[in-house]
Amino acid sequence: MKSSLYALNIVVAALAFASNGAAVEMDGWNWADVVEDYSSAIQNYGHAIMDDSTTWWLTGPPDADDAHDYVGGWCSNAPNEYIVMRWIAPLADRPGDDLAIRMYSGPGASANVLASVDNVTYVLIGTLGGGISGVFRAESFDFDGLLGDGIGYVKVQRTANGPQTGMYFDAFGGALLTDLVPGDANDDGEVNNLDAAMLASNWLRTSRATWEQGDFNNDDMVDDLDLAILAANWGHGAAAPAVPEPASAGLLLAGAAWVALGVHRRSRRGGHD
Repeated sequence: MKSSLYALNIVVAALAFASNGAAVEMDGWNWADVVEDYSSAIQNYGHAIMDDSTTWWLTGPPDADDAHDYVGGWCSNAPNEYIVMRWIAPLADRPGDDLAIRMYSGPGASANVLASVDNVTYVLIGTLGGGISGVFRAESFDFDGLLGDGIGYVKVQRTANGPQTGMYFDAFGGALLTDLVPGDANDDGEVNNLDAAMLASNWLRTSRATWEQGDFNNDDMVDDLDLAILAANWGHGAAAPAVPEPASAGLLLAGAAWVALGVHRRSRRGGHD
């Protein structure tokens, strides 16, 4: 029965791959397509060393069962191990979590998680810690505006070695690269007061601003250019007209101006809220 269920998972993943001609997209995630690189001692739970014929342990949607036969990682004593996963269709930097890793590990395990657009320059996006040996869990990460869209590579680099530091992986999923609606800060398909509130709360942010914070032109700032984008798309996806009525647009502009004035006054006083 176990082998039949596993075979079914493989067939489903293969059909998904064939249907789009590129990436495996299931359950709203773009699952990793290729193990781009890996260190010498990557193995499954049964201590079989992974080679180029068994890298499928780590690609596609989650498929490992309770026997942990179809995972890849490192045992307690195997220093300097790493895995690099690649996506044919690059990942997006969306509002909220952008990367999911299904895995299990010993209580003393730890690793760095890094991302790259070119497999040359990697940026740290988070860390993995210990867990309960043999118990699967899902860890999530936010690219947080560090690299922009088009992220094609994720690297997991071991940082702890010794007893109870084994770490094994089942699947790596990333955010689908789809078009964001200009002005839609929370990516819910609509441009409305929720997006205006997000922009207002980050008004005049001058460094490392993200789309979720109201930076709709990707210049790392939240300013009048982003406000203009919000106003131009006001009402998108809702019953209201896509272009705001003069009264609505005026209120939106006035609200942002009021926020800006408040920020300016606080800066002059040198005080805090």
